[in-house]
Amino acid sequence: LKTMLKANGLDPMRDVKYLSLGDESLGVAAVKTGQVHAAIAQLPTPLIAEKEGLKILGNTANFARFPTAAIGTSINRIKSRPAEVKAVIRGTLQGVKFIKENLDESVAILARWQKLSPDLARRTLELLAPSWVANGMLTEDEIRAVIEERKKPLNLTKDFAVSDVVDFQLLNEAHKEAGAAR
Repeated sequence: LKTMLKANGLDPMRDVKYLSLGDESLGVAAVKTGQVHAAIAQLPTPLIAEKEGLKILGNTANFARFPTAAIGTSINRIKSRPAEVKAVIRGTLQGVKFIKENLDESVAILARWQKLSPDLARRTLELLAPSWVANGMLTEDEIRAVIEERKKPLNLTKDFAVSDVVDFQLLNEAHKEAGAAR
């Protein structure tokens, strides 16, 4: 969000007042009633709000590679159940690949699962697509940006190495196994 605000000429700390309103539907309602100027919401909520007359101001996925979701687990789980963790990684990679290669079928699945119109499901996937990392890996610079962003609200000053927070070993193994399976 802060990267998007900066790209549009705003100082995220000076020009914006942040309020936690709870459920994102409350944020949309606050915009509709004029209590706030804008709200942050996850898809498909912005698309629904747009159909109700509001305007989408931006998609954070277009301004920075920042994971919308990541797989996280404990070091203990990685050590004690590596096959399980690798299976989750493999399934996630297969899911992203399936969506990209089978958009129409993915739209139908999302529409059915979330009870959305096909148009809304398609637009949701199209807006999410820029945030997907096909190989599951962010660059070191992207990971550092995530680390720095997460440190601020916690008032952490310690520098963390990428290797302190990310372990791509099982992801690399999943890629090797997938390549061997083809």
